[in-house]
Amino acid sequence: MDRILVHVDAHHDMWWVPPEQNVTIANFISPALREGIFREIYWVVPDRSWESAGNRRHIFHHLTHIQRDFPGSPARIEITRDHISTTLLGRPLRICSVEGLPKFEETVLLDLDVDYLILPRVTYGPGDSHPALPWRWPEDLIAVLNSRGVRSELVTIAYSVEGGYTPLYWKYLGDELEVRLETPEPTQVLRGMDYMRAGAEAAARGDYAIAEQGYREASALLPDLAAPLWHLAFLYLDCGRGDEGREMYRRAIELDPGYRTAHNSLALWHYCQRPRLRTTP
Repeated sequence: MDRILVHVDAHHDMWWVPPEQNVTIANFISPALREGIFREIYWVVPDRSWESAGNRRHIFHHLTHIQRDFPGSPARIEITRDHISTTLLGRPLRICSVEGLPKFEETVLLDLDVDYLILPRVTYGPGDSHPALPWRWPEDLIAVLNSRGVRSELVTIAYSVEGGYTPLYWKYLGDELEVRLETPEPTQVLRGMDYMRAGAEAAARGDYAIAEQGYREASALLPDLAAPLWHLAFLYLDCGRGDEGREMYRRAIELDPGYRTAHNSLALWHYCQRPRLRTTP
C-alpha cells in the first residue's frame, strides 16, 4: 500500500472504473489509486511524445479525457517541454520520458508494457503504423532504468499482443525484458537475444543472409524459444523459400502454440483503423 508506480507504457491504462466493475489492462490503475495502493504515479512515455507541441498535445487530450471520468473537479495540468503533471484522486501523476525520471529513494512498483518499445509516441485517436524495428530495445531500456536508480520488489510485464498494440513478431521482447531484469550479467540466453536483435536489424535493411545467420545462432542458444524459428519462417517467405518457411513455422508453433492466434498479423489492427462507411436511410 501507499507505493510509487512507474508505468512504462505507450498507453496510460488509467480509465476510470467504478467499484464492482471489471478491471482490465486498460483501467487497472484507477482502482489501485482508489484503494490506496499507489500514492504517486510516473507514466513513462516513448521519447517522440516530447519532440513537438503537437505530440505533447496527444498526451494532454488523453489526460483531459481521464479527468472527465474521475470523480471530483479536474485538477490543474502543468505542461513543460519534457514533463506533464497533475493529480488524480489527490495523488500526483507525473508524465515524462524514462530519462526524465527522478532518482528514487525507495523501491517502486515497476510496470512495463512491450508496446512502449514498439510505438515511438503516445497518440490520441488513430495510432501510428508499426515501425519495421522497435524504436528502443529491451537492453537499452533496462540500462536507462538502472542509470536512474530504479529499484523494484515487484515488476509486471504486459505483452499487449492480444490488444493488437504489440505485433506478434515482437512478442519475445517481453521475455527478453524479464531475462535482462533478472540476469544483468552476460549469459547464453542474453547472447541469444543479442543475435535476435542482429537478425532483425539485418532483415530490416534487406541483408537476408546476415539475418538468417543471426536467427540461426539465436535458435541454437535459445532452443526452447519459438521466436527465432518464427522470424526465420517469415524471412524465408520474403526470400521466396516457402517450403523452408513452412517448416520453421511448424516448428515454432510446436514450441509455442500461442503463436497460433488471430493476432499473428496486423489484419485486426488495420480492420480497426479502416474508414467507417456512412449509410443513409
